[in-house]
Amino acid sequence: MLNVSEGWLGIPGKTIDEVAAKELKELQRRDRAYRGDRPQPEIRDRTVILVDDGIATGATIQAAIAVIKSQQPARLIVATPVAPPSTCEELKAEVDEVVCLMTPELFYAIGLWYEEFSQTTDDEVRELLARPTTRQQHSFTSV
Repeated sequence: MLNVSEGWLGIPGKTIDEVAAKELKELQRRDRAYRGDRPQPEIRDRTVILVDDGIATGATIQAAIAVIKSQQPARLIVATPVAPPSTCEELKAEVDEVVCLMTPELFYAIGLWYEEFSQTTDDEVRELLARPTTRQQHSFTSV
C-alpha cells in the first residue's frame, strides 16, 4: 500500500494504511462519478497542485498523493488553508512543496476554521465540471 512508517503522527502505520485504502476507493468512485467517459488528464511531467480544504491527520491527502505520484508528475504541490504544523512537516517529505496558510498548534477540527463548512455534493461538482471553460496551456518556469 503506502508503506507509511509506524508511528506517523502518532498513528500506527497499519491504521493509516487502512484509512488510506478506504479513501483511495472513495477517490476512485468520485473520479468515475465526476469525469464520466472523459479520459483521465495526462499529468506525467506536469506540475500538479493538489488542493484540500483542510488537513487534519493527513490520511486522505496521503491517498491522493499516492495516486498522483503513481502518474509521475514533474512536481507535486499540496495546498491547504489550514493544517496542524506536524502534519505539514510530515507532508513536506512526501511532496515537492506544501503551501499552508495557517498552522495552529491547537487543531481540533477543520470545520472550526471556517464560517461556513458545508459539504459539496456530487451533483454540485458535476454541475461545475459541466460548465464550459476556456482551457489554456500554462508553462511554469523556475526562477
